[in-house]
Amino acid sequence: MVFAKGLANGIPIGGIAATDELANSIRSLSLSTFGGNPIATTAALANLNYIATNNLRENARVVGGYLKDRLLELAERHPSIGDVRGMGLMIGIELVHDRATKQPAPDIALKLMDATKERGLIVGKGGLNANAIRICPPLIVTHDDVDSAITILDAAFSDVLNA
Repeated sequence: MVFAKGLANGIPIGGIAATDELANSIRSLSLSTFGGNPIATTAALANLNYIATNNLRENARVVGGYLKDRLLELAERHPSIGDVRGMGLMIGIELVHDRATKQPAPDIALKLMDATKERGLIVGKGGLNANAIRICPPLIVTHDDVDSAITILDAAFSDVLNA
């Protein structure tokens, strides 16, 4: 068993617990927790297995399409939505003061973020003009989750635009 791979002034500068055979096979000058430690690797593998086993790629495609369709329905009711774009579960809602001129509406984006947060939905903000709402739910999101989010967004838009 090797505990310290190197010494600096007689003090161990890092340690691993491994068999002599494994420790002697390491050719690098240093080891790093960022280099794929067993716990992080096991957790990553478990995540990848869960994604594959539960077909979350397909869920992202299907539920993401449903989310985008529901957001496009919101755009029909709220003229400050200038565009809805994205793929899968990564969707952006561009907010504008005027759909014809596409004048960015960062003020509406800020108010909308606050209004959705007060209702329990956290969305992000981005875009070159800080006028895009970013929606990126987890891969396990369901149609019911989307419906709840749309209800919150609809109410938030109504409050912000009628205030």
